Amino acid sequence: MSNTTDSQSLAIIVRELRRFNPDTEPSADQLDQRITSARSIIRFVDQTSLLRSTTYVQDQVLIISLLQDLAYHDPDSGAIFDIAQWCVRHWLRLLQQYPEDVGVLQGLGQSWLLRSQSSLARIQREEESPSSDSYCSQARSTYNDSWDEAAEITRANAEANSWRHMANYVEARGTLVPATEYLTRAVNVAERNGVLRGQLLALAAEAYMSLGNVAYAPANEQYFRKALAYLRRASQIPGYTLSPYLRRYLEDYGRLPD
Repeated sequence: MSNTTDSQSLAIIVRELRRFNPDTEPSADQLDQRITSARSIIRFVDQTSLLRSTTYVQDQVLIISLLQDLAYHDPDSGAIFDIAQWCVRHWLRLLQQYPEDVGVLQGLGQSWLLRSQSSLARIQREEESPSSDSYCSQARSTYNDSWDEAAEITRANAEANSWRHMANYVEARGTLVPATEYLTRAVNVAERNGVLRGQLLALAAEAYMSLGNVAYAPANEQYFRKALAYLRRASQIPGYTLSPYLRRYLEDYGRLPD
């Protein structure tokens, strides 16, 4: 293919994938059509050199990101496995070629964060059950340690930790640790290059918040503090606004030092 043809093909693919608006809930038929279309796109690009070109790296990042969004259209229920795995393979290929590319590091970190959502959803359902009331109080105890009695904090941590050896927690930690590692690398590279964005900081903060929720106490406090540090930085970036949830989280717990 000529560069002109490559450019045109990439533009067509991106335009098609952008039709899959992640902000609207598709019907079952629409979702099936999108998945079929995505698999056709994957077959096409696998038969060409489009995703092996060094000329269109950012287009490759965009295409993989859009396919990843589709693969995890309902992350609480898991992924469309073949599309998600295809995305991971191409993230890793790009990472080998461009280990300091912010988009690649962010995309790979986000893939791990998305993978964690199904186990986090199962944990949430467990926490909402009547038998888990004592566990749910642990987060409050963690943040109220400036005025709670030490014995009460120790008791709350012990109760929380009694849950954290269970399979869903182990699975969640196994995906959230690499998520935080890749996203932290992305933040560091972006900062060095002067291209740090609030969206990346917020994404990294979400990963650390989730890891804090499933890691053993009191060691998990370091993850909450890291999340708050990222949220503070994101809130200070001109033109960027935290989501209502993250803004409320920062307002509630932002008194904690980094």
